[in-house]
Amino acid sequence: MGEVYTIHSNTVLGYVDDVRIGAGNFARDVYVDEKGVQQRGLTAALWMWTDNGSVAKQSSTVHVGQQLVLGEYQIQIVEINLGDMGPFVRLALSDQH
Repeated sequence: MGEVYTIHSNTVLGYVDDVRIGAGNFARDVYVDEKGVQQRGLTAALWMWTDNGSVAKQSSTVHVGQQLVLGEYQIQIVEINLGDMGPFVRLALSDQH
């Protein structure tokens, strides 16, 4: 697992190599996990891109345990929480190289 970051609702994480990840649209929802089993839990939308243009802007609705690839980076969703100070998603970000 890579370095863990917390992104609060309606904010954008700035990371090395111009990687940007924004979070919002937190909801209790039904989703299908990696094993194909229907689950009910918190989800969040992520918007991901690089400022240098190496990765076009993309969006995804995510749940805990999900893994994504953004260019040369691996993203693992560690936690989604509505929090006392507002919703946030915690993710691990690592370079695949």
